[in-house]
Amino acid sequence: SGFIITFDDGSTIEIKNGKDGQNGQDGAPGQNGKDGQPGANGEQGPAGPQGEKGEKGEKGDKGDPGEAAKGCGGSIAVASSIVGSIALLGVALAIKKRREDR
Repeated sequence: SGFIITFDDGSTIEIKNGKDGQNGQDGAPGQNGKDGQPGANGEQGPAGPQGEKGEKGEKGDKGDPGEAAKGCGGSIAVASSIVGSIALLGVALAIKKRREDR
């Protein structure tokens, strides 16, 4: 199979699909690159000096006691946690039902 090209002067040329060529040889393995630190003549530069460890700081002052929520005794936080858990359970059950309906 192939193509025949016809030119304006009536001459033609046929282009045929040739046979596949032989596989080429494997290329040479690549070399590892150098670290990106600048140095003289492209060489890796030296690592910078590390400073000495500093002394331990003083202990901070004790913080002020926190204030309890007024008027609810924490019941609002518990109630909102329960409502959130029920909502998540409802979503999980709805997803499970959809999967079963398929």
